[in-house]
Amino acid sequence: MIELEKIKDKLLSKGMDDVVIHFSCQEGVQIKFVNNKVVKTGSELTESVSVFVAKDKKIAMTSLNDLSDAAINKAIRSF
Repeated sequence: MIELEKIKDKLLSKGMDDVVIHFSCQEGVQIKFVNNKVVKTGSELTESVSVFVAKDKKIAMTSLNDLSDAAINKAIRSF
C-alpha cells in the first residue's frame, strides 16, 4: 500500500493550507455460469486516492487510479 503520510507531507511542504486524502479499496468478484455450472471465476482489487488541497482560499482536487510513484509525483507537481 502506498504511504499516504508522505503525500500529505509533500503537499504541506509546498505551502498548502489544508490537505485531505481519501483512500479507497474495492474488491470485485465475477462468476460466469453456463448451463447452471460455473465455468469461470475472477476477482479484481481496485485502489484509488482522491486528494483535496486548499491554498490561499482556493481549492483543488484530483483522483488517482495509477498509484505508482511517478503518477503521484506528477499529481503533486500539478498543485
